[in-house]
Amino acid sequence: MTGDAETLVSPGLRPEVLGDAAQRQTKALVHAALFKGTGEAPTIGPYRVLTRLGEGGMGVVYAAYDDTLERKVALKLLRGAIVRRPEGRVRTLREARALARLSHPNVVHVYQVGEVDDEVFVAMEFLTGPTLRAWLKGQPRTWREVLAVFRQAGEGLAAAHRQGVIHRDFKPANVIVGDDGRVRVLDFGLAHFGDDRGATAALSAAGEPTDVLRTQTGAVLGTPAYMAAEQFAGARGDARTDQFSFCTALYEALYGQRPFAGDTLAALVPAVTTGRIEPVKAGRDVPAWLHRVVVRGLQPDPAQRWPSMDALLAALEPPAARRGRIAAVVGSSAALLLGGSILATRTAPDDPQRLAEREAAARAQAEMRRSQDEQRLTEARAALTRDPADTIRALARLAGNDPATWQRARFFAAAAQARGLPAEVLRAGESPLAEVQPLAGGGLVGRDELGAVWQWNMTERTGIRVLAPGAATDLWAARDVPVWAVKSGASVRVFGSDRAQTIDVGAVEAAAHAWRLASDGRTLVAVASKWHKTAAHDGAIHLWDLTRPGSPPQTIALPPETLPVIADDASVVVHGQADGLRVVRPGAGAGSTLPYRGTPWTLSADRRFLVASPADRDGVLDVIELTTGTSRRVEAGSAVVLGGADALFMRPFGPRVLVWRESLATSELAWQLQVPAQGGAIERRLIVDPDNNQFAVALGEQWGVGDLGRGELTSFLTVPKDRSPQWAGPGALMVAVRDEVRIHRPATAPVQLRRRAWDCALSPGGRWAAALPWDVARGAFERIDLTTGATATFRCPTTPKTQDLGGEFASYSSVTAIDDAGQIAMLGEGWGCWWDEQHGARTGQRALTWGLVAALPRGVAIAEGAEVEVWSGPDEKTRSWTAAGTVADLQASPSGALLAVRSDRGIQVLRDTGEVVPVVTEPTPAEPRAVTAGALAWSPDGARLAALDPVDGSLALTVWDVAGPPREVARYGLKDSPGRPRNQIAFTPTGAAAVLTDRHGSLMRIALAGRETRRIELPDLFAFQVRGETEVIGIDLQHTPHMADFAAGETAPLTPNLEAGGSTKPRLRRSADGSVWTCAALGPGSLLEIATTDAATPEDVRARVRELAASL
Repeated sequence: MTGDAETLVSPGLRPEVLGDAAQRQTKALVHAALFKGTGEAPTIGPYRVLTRLGEGGMGVVYAAYDDTLERKVALKLLRGAIVRRPEGRVRTLREARALARLSHPNVVHVYQVGEVDDEVFVAMEFLTGPTLRAWLKGQPRTWREVLAVFRQAGEGLAAAHRQGVIHRDFKPANVIVGDDGRVRVLDFGLAHFGDDRGATAALSAAGEPTDVLRTQTGAVLGTPAYMAAEQFAGARGDARTDQFSFCTALYEALYGQRPFAGDTLAALVPAVTTGRIEPVKAGRDVPAWLHRVVVRGLQPDPAQRWPSMDALLAALEPPAARRGRIAAVVGSSAALLLGGSILATRTAPDDPQRLAEREAAARAQAEMRRSQDEQRLTEARAALTRDPADTIRALARLAGNDPATWQRARFFAAAAQARGLPAEVLRAGESPLAEVQPLAGGGLVGRDELGAVWQWNMTERTGIRVLAPGAATDLWAARDVPVWAVKSGASVRVFGSDRAQTIDVGAVEAAAHAWRLASDGRTLVAVASKWHKTAAHDGAIHLWDLTRPGSPPQTIALPPETLPVIADDASVVVHGQADGLRVVRPGAGAGSTLPYRGTPWTLSADRRFLVASPADRDGVLDVIELTTGTSRRVEAGSAVVLGGADALFMRPFGPRVLVWRESLATSELAWQLQVPAQGGAIERRLIVDPDNNQFAVALGEQWGVGDLGRGELTSFLTVPKDRSPQWAGPGALMVAVRDEVRIHRPATAPVQLRRRAWDCALSPGGRWAAALPWDVARGAFERIDLTTGATATFRCPTTPKTQDLGGEFASYSSVTAIDDAGQIAMLGEGWGCWWDEQHGARTGQRALTWGLVAALPRGVAIAEGAEVEVWSGPDEKTRSWTAAGTVADLQASPSGALLAVRSDRGIQVLRDTGEVVPVVTEPTPAEPRAVTAGALAWSPDGARLAALDPVDGSLALTVWDVAGPPREVARYGLKDSPGRPRNQIAFTPTGAAAVLTDRHGSLMRIALAGRETRRIELPDLFAFQVRGETEVIGIDLQHTPHMADFAAGETAPLTPNLEAGGSTKPRLRRSADGSVWTCAALGPGSLLEIATTDAATPEDVRARVRELAASL
């Protein structure tokens, strides 16, 4: 075995046979896992044991909790012959308490030393962070970085030596580089307390250098690779022994090799005892003075080493720094002789060499923190698609203050929130949870893998263990009342205010394969199907009436190879038999038989209808009315029943799955929804909440949550792989992960699909939205206030030209725009409709044959051919211009006072005075490729105009000042590549930079002053909206929204790929509060809100991350 194992707390624990209290403690834990325990957590002294972390030469280490001070501790239970002898135990306690009195930043803090069952326990600081060995392996380190970290560890050793405590097993695995950047030495002297005088080492002839050596009494000598010659000789050693181990580890860290060769003890011992140091490999830049210092500490004769750790640490200072310190000491001594009060060992505060050394150490520590933070950011990114909660936990461990680090942290935190973080986390013990069930009234009950049962109060967010380990192998809960039950062996225990009882199920336990409680908590159900005619048991359903404790179960015989369907409340049972379907109503006498050939699937909630799979055809279901036996066929492959007499039906629909809600009684269709076919049976990937208000459906690695009344997805969440959510109550989904119950509340997610219509429009300022019906001639339009959710509904008084599509009507070429006043213009071939809050819907004279429409702060701009006009309502006079040529692009300034148009004859600005101002007079290519390559954008203040134009196979970005006569202020040459979506350009909110797509599938940000260019790979963007100076929300060709941040250099999808598609170009708008609204991002007519991220400064981000982590 290896004694170099690395753990977060007290690494280097070595396996050994447990003794005394440790053995009894472990046996107690095992016994509790196998048999019914007391229900109380095991304790050692005043500490409640959580879990065992490891065992080793000095004892066993547990994670424990101090209920009095409310803190987690590492609890070490010492053992061995020494602590079992009275005199040895007294000495051990004395030395351990001396260590407890030692308070030094580079030594793990000992909280308490005590005795339990005649053995010694030590409660210590619970630490997180890599071991020194892991830190060294993480990435290449300079000698200065290595020295800075080792000097911290050396300071800890020196402080302990001054208290008379010797470590005797120093090695990189016994040092933690904490998350706070501080280095701490662990396992300090605890393995070697007591006096082993006269003991001799029990050395094997051969062994690994990392194997643990012990004396004949069992005391640990050390780890051979770091042991001094005197330890191999069986002596206990002193402070100079620690010095040898320290220099061995430092040599290994500096040169990447151990100083003494030998893969076995037989080879290693002679090298150490003779001082035969291996030659250093080439390529190391360690200075000669440092090499000399370390080699002196490696001498086989302790007398030839440095006299103390303090002397070694002084020698490890660079020569120039040492000279400066000596001069300071001499000056200080003179001052003392003259009656001064300066201490002789104090360093002059203005010593430039000492200051330089401190600055170097500070830089090394900063680099160490930067390296740790980089690793945590890598962990945060990797967890995004796997478990966003782990992303936040990784970010919460960031220790540095680098603004770039916190910019990335801000991005990852926002991405994690978008993917759905738990609103709260409830915890059990240290054992993973096997299952969790919701209880009526808002509670939860769960079973862990050791068979203990936990119960949580959702309102108070508290939980307790109610049954000890071994109490349950199965757990069930009633849906409508707070009744639950557990099974263990041949016994079922039922819990509830008026249902508490224990049932002996030994007669059926071996044969039953399915158990549950009826929804009303009145019946316990067990099903034992006879899958083979040769099976030893007969098929049967057993029903225990829980309102009559002690009564025998009712048994319903089942034919072989029959799978029954049982109503939620167990009031109806349906199963197949030779002459049809048998319908049994337990307690109501004889049943009836339906002449139907097929397999029962599910019963409706009102128990009037049965959904069954016919024997004569695959891929269809039959809906059977139980009282009459009449049936009708549905082209569906599976079904999930809802409240009353409704059901969700599902069937494959090309590459997707079609889901629809239908009345079982009338066959009336409520809605249809298409979802991606992500593999697996859809009925197992769709769950409905008990109140029949919402549903959740698996979408690859994520889940979509939908409104059951409208049939629309509304939000999304990511759960760890191989985990499925369950409804925990109204609007709450729960997921059991390890020892946690995570509660998600999708309605609070920052990404929400607010509405879906046939089409939609957004106002320029992001305040208003318009939702369009499929049939604009007869359907209702809707205006939505995006700040309050208030709606107004209207119909147009005119009848536009429509096409009859089998009873449905669709308008030709209708275009809808909504301005910042909430007024809506609808234009089509030969018709126009205008709506505002004051006058309602009115017919307008303006019609649209073909052209471009742009919403303004008030009114709309319309371009047809070379003619451009602004229409502000039926009663308003239009303003008109004639452009130089046929308009291919039309963009309104933020105020609406200026319009920019691009045609095949250049670019013009149209002023509200009626003036047409040429900006570019050179002809612009009019072929489609050139049109899609170009783009126009206004700066936020409306004073500048940016244009992308194709130039000789590339793109040119030009910025003009158009506040007065147009003046070119900047020009940039960009590359171009065909075959991508139309290029786009936008200014950042301050106007300091421009963001644009080039034709390489990437997004580019150009700082207009310094011309700094940043690029993010985000291919095939259909549209984007700049949300901040470095933030962008983009929609790709698959209609999936993404978030990107140039400062962080990161991108992430905001929703799963719904494969929505559609030919409508998504529109995006930034609202006054920073949220981004998208129209048609997740398919035609979808109205999506993406909430803003409030945190801006590193301090804000840190506070926000801590807030999020606190809920986890």
